[in-house]
Amino acid sequence: MRAVTLLGHGKAIKSLVEASGARIAWDESADSFARTRVGLADAVPAALVEAHGLHGRVQHFVCRDPWTDTIVVSGHDPVRAAHLAFSWAAGHARQRIAVGDPRLLEPARAVAKDYPQIALDERVPEDIDVLLGSDAGLLKRFPDAPLALLGRDAALFVGGAAAAAMMLEHIHEGMAADRILRNLRGGAL
Repeated sequence: MRAVTLLGHGKAIKSLVEASGARIAWDESADSFARTRVGLADAVPAALVEAHGLHGRVQHFVCRDPWTDTIVVSGHDPVRAAHLAFSWAAGHARQRIAVGDPRLLEPARAVAKDYPQIALDERVPEDIDVLLGSDAGLLKRFPDAPLALLGRDAALFVGGAAAAAMMLEHIHEGMAADRILRNLRGGAL
């Protein structure tokens, strides 16, 4: 059972995650994120990000549009971001990655050699599986989508039910994540 810190006003999200069948121990104490290293919030808690030095340790920003199921990956290190995007695509049977930032094209081409089953689109088509892009591009294209801040030893998920599903995937509770996403797409949430 994985311990997760619930931040902010997330009582509804907590109920949703519990109903999904996920095996989670909730920790809602003020200092629990230092212990659990996984948090779920309804908004980015700036004080927490500052207090735990996540600004300097966030390796990747991941955004998931729950309606199109498009994943957007960004990061400070283009090669690591490309590896994360391709690894996620391979693990979720995705067939295409689009590069939305020209600065990421060379790293994406290099990493793509390790994933011959995944096509690399050098332009962003309308219908995409995974987008490798810049932080600014991520926020412009999907302004209301949930966000994951992934660091080396910590992860913070922000934005309601879809963020809860991303968190569950992160802690290897995929079946529970799928239940939430099915309910979300079916209009039950």
